[in-house]
Amino acid sequence: IAKNLADHKKWLSHGRPIGINEAKTIGIKVSDLRENMPLREKVWELYCVLEILLDRSPIIKLYENSNGVFLVKNIPFQQIMIPQMPPQEQKTAK
Repeated sequence: IAKNLADHKKWLSHGRPIGINEAKTIGIKVSDLRENMPLREKVWELYCVLEILLDRSPIIKLYENSNGVFLVKNIPFQQIMIPQMPPQEQKTAK
C-alpha cells in the first residue's frame, strides 16, 4: 500500500483525493459511510462540532489518542487596535 501511495508519477500531488473504489483496489481498508448510516451520522455530528469549535475559538489543532487523552494547540489571541482619526474641523459656508 505504502509503495503504491508513494508513486509520485501515479498521484502527482499530495492533495489529490483517492476515491473509495480506488482505495479498495490498492488494499486500503475502507468503510463506506453511504452504507453505514449510524456511523455516517456520528461522523457528520463530530465534523459539525469540530467545525464550530475551530471556527469560534483560537484552537488550531486537536490531537486525541485511543485512550481518550487529547492535546489542544491554540494560537495566541491578538486584538487588533484600529487607529482612530482625530476629529476634523467643520467648515462653514460663507
